[in-house]
Amino acid sequence: MLMHESDSDLRIPVQADDFADICKTVENICAKFPAKYWRDLEDRPASEHYPEAFVGALAEAGILGTIVPEALGGTELPVAAVATIMETIHACGCNGAVLIPQFELTLLVGAAGSEEMKATLLPKIAEGAATMLSFARLTREPNTSPASVSKTANGVTLSGSSARVVAPGRSDYMVVEAAEEGGRSLFLVDLADARNKGFAIEPLRELVVTNAADIRFDGLELSAKSRIGEAGAAPAILARTDVLRRILEASAAIGDGRFFSRRGAKYANERVVFGNPIGSYQGIQFPLARAHVEVEAAFIGLRKAVELFDAGRDAAIAASIARHLALDAAWNMADAAFTTHGGFAFAREYDIERKWRDVRAARLAPFPGEDDLKTIGVAQLGFTQLT
Repeated sequence: MLMHESDSDLRIPVQADDFADICKTVENICAKFPAKYWRDLEDRPASEHYPEAFVGALAEAGILGTIVPEALGGTELPVAAVATIMETIHACGCNGAVLIPQFELTLLVGAAGSEEMKATLLPKIAEGAATMLSFARLTREPNTSPASVSKTANGVTLSGSSARVVAPGRSDYMVVEAAEEGGRSLFLVDLADARNKGFAIEPLRELVVTNAADIRFDGLELSAKSRIGEAGAAPAILARTDVLRRILEASAAIGDGRFFSRRGAKYANERVVFGNPIGSYQGIQFPLARAHVEVEAAFIGLRKAVELFDAGRDAAIAASIARHLALDAAWNMADAAFTTHGGFAFAREYDIERKWRDVRAARLAPFPGEDDLKTIGVAQLGFTQLT
């Protein structure tokens, strides 16, 4: 028997309805931001695609503080809860891509920031008074100059550029990975203070809600207090936060897969051709069923990664496997739902093409599935990693 839209089939069934209350809160918030809200965002100028009202509602409800320690005003829930939140958002037809770096960077500051930095920043995150959405990674993209720092008497100066940074125009704080003598280091940048002082944003004209932009630092001065962890400590700090990001990206993909599963099955049971619902024909039924199996298999992999992470064990490989499976499953489910809807998949009011683009964008993220295969190949199969 198929479940109806009103049934609570949107969230990861953890254990005995764990986190049911918080998931219900998320579902209620998502209900206030239906498909029309997201379609209307796309009709605005590119600089206004960021879902400000949606993120604000989640922040007001305390959702963004779930990973902040209780002593600093947060609820300090396990990653299983955060994964459930992300899956629920996407299963409801919304898009929480901008929240993934927020959770990742909150964990990063909580784990490696100074006591003063944590006491100043994390309570603001917990109460929804500040956002930390932007992470400028040290990458070598075309037409960029990898960020580097030079020491000064009072701190450092930051120079260089990064491509496709999430929402630098909407974030209050940014974490920057930069090269310095001794390796790669991390710094916290107060963006309100940095603007017009050696920091520039070049927005990208895209439909996606992340408001990604290229950024540039021209001798931006940072105090010594802006450093996160020790000099050269970025790889060790990021080892754990990178795993969290993979888990949350897998959760979002599984949510997308479940959105398409429900929409595809609903349409296949309502659309009648030659006197029968099209879902009764194997050519429609089997692709949806096969993709549904893949989504549920990815979820099993995700559960393993989440349990390892929350137990403080090494979850890197499990998270890579879960993300790889989830992205593939979401894409296959999106394709099956697209085919099921036929020409109506292009009609905006069905929301198939919009969410199809969300899944495609996730597969093209800065750390796509190929990165997962490299991680698995090197760590588990013993292949040589090329530099």
